[in-house]
Amino acid sequence: MLVRCRFLLWVFINDLTSIIVSVASQGITTVNPEGLTSAMGEHAKALQARLNDAGMKCNLLSEDEYKPAMFEKLIWICTYMLVGTANECATVGDAGKDFPDLVKEIIEELVGAVSKKEGITFKEGTVDRLRAYTDVVASFPCGVKEFEWRNAYFWNCGDDLCPTHNSLMKDCKEKGFISFELP
Repeated sequence: MLVRCRFLLWVFINDLTSIIVSVASQGITTVNPEGLTSAMGEHAKALQARLNDAGMKCNLLSEDEYKPAMFEKLIWICTYMLVGTANECATVGDAGKDFPDLVKEIIEELVGAVSKKEGITFKEGTVDRLRAYTDVVASFPCGVKEFEWRNAYFWNCGDDLCPTHNSLMKDCKEKGFISFELP
């Protein structure tokens, strides 16, 4: 029954309009001058027109394009917040500047986990896109929060798929940097 419900939920969700919003500079970066705000679904074109009328950019994506973009946004917030928190960085810009190798390692790890778990193929350049977005929001403060909506996805992939991510989550808990319990 659970599988059937998930399938029906996915069919229902696919009929809806979904949007990935990048408010800071509209998500316009050196790598994505077209912006990162994207939409898909029945009303996506109307939403795009309204955003364009308000001077904002919005890309129309197919479902196959949307899912990787959605997961990239999740990967960005999970990676930069976790690396910054674990290393006591004040901002995501500091995390990216001071720990670029660790950021890259975790991004690649999480992309691999999503690819394996969801069967999604990401466009080349995920690390560069996420680094460019970090440059736009460099002053955003670090903090691992909203676990069930963010890092739990990767935590639940297990240590085989997300060893570095999960190890840093454990370190943050041991150091008292996160207040919630890890499952």
